[in-house]
Amino acid sequence: MAAQRSTATGASRIRALGDDTRTRTPRPRADSDLDPDSEEEELIELSASVPANVGRGALGQSSTSSTSQRSSDRRANGKSSPPPPNAPSLPRSRRGTMFGRPRLLRRRRVLFALLAAALLTLLWLQHGALTREQEAEECEFKSVMDAYERDLARITGSRKQARRLRWSASDAGHTLSATGHLVLGPSGQHPIPQLLALGERRWNELLSSQSQTLGEAVAEYRRRYGRPPPAGFEKWWAFAKKHGILLPDEYDGIESDLAPFHALPLSELRKRQAEVEGWDEVFNIRIRNGSMDVDLHHGALKWGGSMPRAGDQASIISVVAKDLPDLTATFSIFDQPALYLPYGARDALSDAAREGRTLSPEVLAAAESTSGEVEWDTICSPYSPYGAEQRESAAFVYDPREAGNICSNPALLGLHGLALEPHTRTSKPAPHGRLLPLFSLAKTRVNSDIRAIPLDQFNERRPNDTAWHLKEGKLAWRGSNTGMANMSASVDWENSHRVRLHRWANSNSSSPVTLLETTMGGFVGYNTTTRPARVLQERYDVKLAQKPIQCEEEDGTCARLAQLGFAPYQSPEDLHGNRFLLDVDGNGWSGRFRRLMGTNSLVIKAGMFAEWWQDWLVPKLDYADLPSIMAFFAGPGGPNGTEVAFDDTARTLAHNGRCFAERMYRRRDVQAYMFRLLLEWARLTGNSGDFDYERWRREGGEE
Repeated sequence: MAAQRSTATGASRIRALGDDTRTRTPRPRADSDLDPDSEEEELIELSASVPANVGRGALGQSSTSSTSQRSSDRRANGKSSPPPPNAPSLPRSRRGTMFGRPRLLRRRRVLFALLAAALLTLLWLQHGALTREQEAEECEFKSVMDAYERDLARITGSRKQARRLRWSASDAGHTLSATGHLVLGPSGQHPIPQLLALGERRWNELLSSQSQTLGEAVAEYRRRYGRPPPAGFEKWWAFAKKHGILLPDEYDGIESDLAPFHALPLSELRKRQAEVEGWDEVFNIRIRNGSMDVDLHHGALKWGGSMPRAGDQASIISVVAKDLPDLTATFSIFDQPALYLPYGARDALSDAAREGRTLSPEVLAAAESTSGEVEWDTICSPYSPYGAEQRESAAFVYDPREAGNICSNPALLGLHGLALEPHTRTSKPAPHGRLLPLFSLAKTRVNSDIRAIPLDQFNERRPNDTAWHLKEGKLAWRGSNTGMANMSASVDWENSHRVRLHRWANSNSSSPVTLLETTMGGFVGYNTTTRPARVLQERYDVKLAQKPIQCEEEDGTCARLAQLGFAPYQSPEDLHGNRFLLDVDGNGWSGRFRRLMGTNSLVIKAGMFAEWWQDWLVPKLDYADLPSIMAFFAGPGGPNGTEVAFDDTARTLAHNGRCFAERMYRRRDVQAYMFRLLLEWARLTGNSGDFDYERWRREGGEE
C-alpha cells in the first residue's frame, strides 16, 4: 500500500503512512558547503511524532531553578545581589569590597579579557588561514613515479641508476588479462612498479583530455555513446563547472548501468516502473514541476535504516530538483543488489541496445527468469571462465571492475559472503531475474541494478590525523563480522570474506606464506619466497571488533564466532595511526572508504562491489596479495628490516588518496553524478528528449 506523500518547494519532506507530521522551518545544515550565491540546500525533515515534553530538561526548568540561574548570571556578569532588606548600612567603599571587587579592578579585568579574546581570535583566524592554505597546497596531486624515483635513488645511492630503473617500470613484460588481473610474465621485474606507471599515465591522460566547454562536452558525449546528451545537459554542465568537477567526461558507469533499458519499449519500461513502485521495501523519489516528493512503503519502515537512506538520497537530489524534468526513481532500501539476469537476457538486451532495437515482451519473457533464485550456471555464460571452469593464477589487480566479476573470476564464489549465501524468494532483498528499473546502493559486475550513491557514514570533514612519519608501519583494519545477511550452521560463514580475513591476519601458525620480495640489480625484480605466517603477522593489526552480530544464537553460530577473539572497539583516530589502512566489503559497499581516503594513510581496498567512482581510480592496488604489497612498500619483515622499502612512494599514494577524497568525493561530486544519472533516466522514461546544442546556441546560449 502506498505511503502518503507531501510536496513542498521550500523544504522537501518524507512522510510515511500514519505520521504525525508537523510543519518545521528548514534549518541550515552545519556541514553545508554552499556558497552564498549557490543553490539553497533543502533540508529533509524526517517526520515523526515527537513527545511534547522532549527536551524539558533543558528548557522546562522550574521557577526556583530559573531564579537561581538568573542570580548566578548576575554574579557571572559582575553584578552582586542586593543586600537583604534588614542588612545594616555600610559605607559604599566597604560594601564594594565585601560584596564585589572595586570597580576599577573589575574594569581592568574586563579589558584584559577582551584583549585576550581578541588576540586568541586573531591567532585562530591566522591559523585557520594557514591551515586552509596548507590544505589547498596539499591537495595538489603529486607524481607517484617521481616519488618512486626518489626511493630508488635512496636505495641505490645513484640518481642516474634511479632514473633508468624508473623508465623500465612501464615495460615490465607482465600481461593485462581480460579478467582484470596483471598476470606475471617471465621477465622477473616486480609488478607493482608497472601498475604504478600504468596508473599515472592513465591519470595524466584523463586530466589532459577533459572537455573545457559545453560544445566539447557535447561532442565527446556523441563520440562515446553515439547520440546527443539528454535535455538539461547544459544545466548539468553549468553545475559541473561551477563546482569544479574534475573529470566531467568520465561517466561511463552511468551508461553501463542504463544501456540495457534502451532495449525496452517505452510502454514496457513504464509498466515495469509501475510494478517496482508498488513494492514494499522501496522508497520512491518523484520530481514534478521542479518539486520533489518522497514516499516510503510500510515494508520499508520495518527496517530502521530506511528513513535515513531515503533522507540521504533526497538531500542530494533536492539541490538539483528544480533543473530536472518530471521523473520517478524507485530505490531499494537494502545494501545488496537485487537483479540477477540470466546471461542470455543480458546478452540480448545489450545487443539490441547497441543496435538501436527494442525487444518485444514475448522475447523478453523467454530470456528472463522468474525462478526467484540465484543460479550461477544461468547467470554466467558457458563461454566465460566460470562456464569453462578456468582458473587464473593472478597476482595483482589492474581493473577492479572486472576483477569483481564472478563470471570472470569464479574463485570469488568461495571467497565472498555475497556468493556464499543463498539468494531465494525469502531473502532480503529477494533476487529477480528480470530487467527492472530499480536503483540500488550496491551492485557487482553481474547485477543489473541501477547504481545509486550511498551516503552512509559520509562526512566531508577531514579526519583528525597525524603525519605519515609519526604513524606505525602496519596494515590496520577493524570491523564487524558482516558480509552475510545471517550466519548460521546452514551456510559456509567461515569462508566469508571478513571472517577469513581475521583468521588469516591473526594466525600463529608456522605454515609458510608466499610473497614477492623485492630485489635490486639491473632492474627492480622480485624473488618468490615464503615466510612463516606468525612472522608476517607482526605487520598487521587486523581484527574483528566488539561482538558477533548477524548470527544465529540457537544453533551455536554466535558462540563459535566469539571464539575467534574479537578485539575491543578502536576509535578512528587510533586506527588512523597506521600507515596502511585496509578497506573491505561488508554486506554491501564499505561506508568508511571516503573517511579512510581522507587520512594521511595509504588505503588498500579489497572489494567485489562496483562503486560509482571506479571510473576515476585507475588502476589501483585492489584485491592484491597483501604480504607482497607490504613487502614492497614497508620492506621485508624479519631481520632485513626496512632496507628495501618504497616508503616515499607509499606516502605519495596516501597523499593522492586524500586529494581524491577532497576534490573528487565531495558532496558536490555526488550531486553531479546523481544529477546526470537522473537526466538520463528522465529521457529513458519518455519525460524529456535530447539536448540540441545548435539550437541552444542560436537562442543565445553562451559557453
